[in-house]
Amino acid sequence: MNRLIEYGSVEAIPYYNCSWKSFEEWEATGVKRPWLGYPLVIFGTCIELIYLPIVYIIFKTNLIKHACYKIIVVLISIDMSATCCSCLITGPLLILGSVFCMYPTFTYLAGGIALVKSCDTIKENMKQREVCGFFVLTSK
Repeated sequence: MNRLIEYGSVEAIPYYNCSWKSFEEWEATGVKRPWLGYPLVIFGTCIELIYLPIVYIIFKTNLIKHACYKIIVVLISIDMSATCCSCLITGPLLILGSVFCMYPTFTYLAGGIALVKSCDTIKENMKQREVCGFFVLTSK
C-alpha cells in the first residue's frame, strides 16, 4: 500500500506494468470459472444475511453491555469483512475470469484489504489462545 501512496496510482507502480496489452487482450488471458464463482457469491451472501439479524438482536436486546457479546461483535465484524473479501469480491472476479491487469486498482485495494483482514483474524486467534492458555495454566 505504500507504493500506492508513493507512485500515486496502481498503474504507475513499475512492478505492475499492464500497458503492454489492451483490456481485451487481458480479458482473453483470463479463465472464466463461473462454476466456482456463483457458489462463492451465493454462500457469501447467505452468510452475510445470517449475521445481520444476530448483530441486530445483540444491540436491540442490550446484550452488548456484556463483555462476551462485545467479543462476539468484534469477531462478527472480522468474519463479515473476511467473507466479503473471500466470497463477494472473489466470486464475481472468478465469474468474469479477471486477471490483475483488467482491474488493477480494484484488485490491488481488495488484496490489501484481504491481507489486513487475514492479519486481524490471526491476531484474534492468537489472543484467544493466550487467554485460553492463561486459564488452562491457572486452573491447575
